[in-house]
Amino acid sequence: MRVSEDYLTPLIERLKQEFLHQDVGYADETPYRVLESEKATNYFWAFSNFEHSEKPFVIFHYAQTRSREIPRAFLADFKGYLHCDGYSSYDSLENILPVRCYAHVRRKFYEALPQTTACETIHPAEYVLNQLKKCFKLEQDWKPLSPKERLVQRKAELKPRMDALYRYVGEISAVPKSKLDKAIQYFMKYRKDLERVFEDGRLELTNNQSERLIKDLVMGRKNYLFSTSYAGAEALGNILSLLKTSELNGLNPSKYFTYLFEALPNLPVLTSKHVDDYLPWSPKVQEHCKA
Repeated sequence: MRVSEDYLTPLIERLKQEFLHQDVGYADETPYRVLESEKATNYFWAFSNFEHSEKPFVIFHYAQTRSREIPRAFLADFKGYLHCDGYSSYDSLENILPVRCYAHVRRKFYEALPQTTACETIHPAEYVLNQLKKCFKLEQDWKPLSPKERLVQRKAELKPRMDALYRYVGEISAVPKSKLDKAIQYFMKYRKDLERVFEDGRLELTNNQSERLIKDLVMGRKNYLFSTSYAGAEALGNILSLLKTSELNGLNPSKYFTYLFEALPNLPVLTSKHVDDYLPWSPKVQEHCKA
C-alpha cells in the first residue's frame, strides 16, 4: 500500500489526465468486497480508451458505491462519447454522449427465448437474434476499414437493417413484464444511444472491450475474494491499472514493475516530467520492458 501510494498513484493520476483528453471512452463496473466497509458490496469501475489507440490504457477506480456520483466525479471534465451498458448511472452525465451496447440487447432477447421449441413459427426473440447476428457479421467484415470508411458502410448497409428491425420489434405483442417485453423496452428505450454508431466510425457496436479488460479483476476476485481495507483496494486498483495498461502497450508486466521499483525510489523528486517518462508508452520504458 505504501509503495502504491508513493510510486504508483502519480502514474495513475497522469492516466486520469490522459483519459480526460480523449473524446471516446469506455466504462463498466463490477462488485468487490472490502472487509473494512460497512457495505456488503463495494465496486471497481473500469475506465479505458480505445485499446487499439497509440496509447491504450485502463484505470481500475475503486469506490464504495455504484451511485451516479462516481462516474459524475470521475468524468467531470470528460467530453465525448462513452461506451457503457444500460445502467442508469451513465444517464444524463454532462457533456457525455452514452453509446449503449448491442451485446446487452442481444443478451436480453436471448434470455427471452422460450424454453421449448414446439411452436412451428419462429419466435420473435429468435428473429431479432438472427438479425443482430447478421449485423455483427457485417461489422466484423468492416474491421479492416478506416473509421471513415466504416461509417459509410454502416450508413449504407447497417442503418437500413436496424431501421427495419426497430419496425419489427415495435410491432411485437408481448406479455407485459415478461422477459420478451423487457427486452423490447430496453431496445426501444436506448435507441438513440445505440444509434450513435452512425455518427462516428470509431465507435463500437458493443462495450465488450470493457468486459474483456475487467476480466482480470473478476478472475482475481474469485481467488483472493476481498481486500481488507480501503487502502488495500485502492492499491489493488493501481497495480491492476498499470499491469493491464503495460500489457496493452506490448510490455512484459514483470519487467515493467521491476523497472519502476528500481528507478522511481532513486529519483530526487517525482515530478510531472518524470511521470511521463515512466508511463508504459514512453520510449525509454518501451526500450527496457518489451514483452
